[in-house]
Amino acid sequence: DRAPVIILHGLLGNSGNWRTLLNRSDCFPDRFVCALDLRNHGNSDFADSMTYDEMASDVLNYMDKENMEHAVIIGHSMGGKVGMTLALQNPERVSALGVVDVAPVVYHHNALHSNVVGSMRSLDLDRLQSFAQAREKLSEKIKDFGIREFVLTNLSRNAETNKWRWRVNIEVLFEGLGHGDIANFPSKGLQPYTNPSYFLAGGLSPYVRDVHREAIMELFPAAQIRIIPDAGHWVHHERPADF
Repeated sequence: DRAPVIILHGLLGNSGNWRTLLNRSDCFPDRFVCALDLRNHGNSDFADSMTYDEMASDVLNYMDKENMEHAVIIGHSMGGKVGMTLALQNPERVSALGVVDVAPVVYHHNALHSNVVGSMRSLDLDRLQSFAQAREKLSEKIKDFGIREFVLTNLSRNAETNKWRWRVNIEVLFEGLGHGDIANFPSKGLQPYTNPSYFLAGGLSPYVRDVHREAIMELFPAAQIRIIPDAGHWVHHERPADF
């Protein structure tokens, strides 16, 4: 079964984050592979809400449109939660599942994400003069260089109007982080997903720890869990060879 592969990015990411891996001939041989922009990210439409049920439905609608009976779903972080939601709700449509550095649990460490999105929200795009100025302004609130540069991949300038814009729906993301839609996981009342599933986590990341194994195995009893010791949250960027 050479099922197609659908890749889903994390919060503030987009399909372009996976370009390096997609260009590797050894990564997904003899398969159709696509990376999608989830709602309110990248080139996808902006929407007024973004629950995991809604995002899983978006992916299912894409599969229907492309006549995909089933697919292998790989998701990082928020995208991993979308993939898990889709697999639990429609197991017959997900032939296998790959989850990168996230568990099917509610997380309570959203302060970092809220600070990042809040910093993006406070940047006055109408007065912004240059990309360098944006970097300087964000450095006042986002101290981590890697996170700051990742955030800046979402900043773009219209060639015709010369106006700056974020490629993510800042207001909806800010609200989603505030009232918990993005931190939550909608697992109530769902039967376990018994097809093959693989959880890949960074040993330096707090997202998948020993305390999360029970939750993973309860919902994904066929899961294989692998920890990459020297990797953080962005496993596929930091350790692409291991990925």
